Amino acid sequence: MITVSVHCPRCHSDEIYRHGFILVITQH
Repeated sequence: MITVSVHCPRCHSDEIYRHGFILVITQH
């Protein structure tokens, strides 16, 4: 996931933000 954000932070900035939030909520 981190690699994707570094690869294209501008392109998948929203997707990573959303996925990151969902992952954190599901993990907790």
